[in-house]
Amino acid sequence: MPKKQIETKTNNLPLSGIRVLDFCQMWAGPHATEWLSVMGAEVIKVETSIRIDYMRTVGASPGKAGTSPNVGSAFASLNWGKKSIALNMTTPRARELAKKLIAICDVVAENFGGGVLERWGLSFNEMKKIKPDIIYYARFRLRAERAVCRTPGIRGDSGRFHGSDVLQRLFRG
Repeated sequence: MPKKQIETKTNNLPLSGIRVLDFCQMWAGPHATEWLSVMGAEVIKVETSIRIDYMRTVGASPGKAGTSPNVGSAFASLNWGKKSIALNMTTPRARELAKKLIAICDVVAENFGGGVLERWGLSFNEMKKIKPDIIYYARFRLRAERAVCRTPGIRGDSGRFHGSDVLQRLFRG
């Protein structure tokens, strides 16, 4: 007896129609944007072959590590359901393409160390010029005294900062 196909209607999910530009890497940032995708958002992950996301190599089968940047099960589990584009952000053409993507997105998420997007000409103020209602999610690490520091937010060590604040802003409109 054939199995019945399960219908999925992504247009009925709470974040359907929301588009996210995802500059995140490692664990915490991709985990936050993964949940945005699960809830129906279209997530576009921006990567570069110059410095691949380290998670592409985590969880590779023995003997497979180092053979391909696409063998890490950890990367697959954090980025399923996302679209992906490779941009060499050191070039002016890539930065212009990133600006075009910002213009069609509702959210920009990143977890670089402080100042990376600014050096690329993509500060929050610049993003607001491109798209005035853009939501900017920057995930930095937190020090013990809870003051934000400007190192990359790559670990899941801050509990409540795993995307819920972005979700709250999206639901409030």
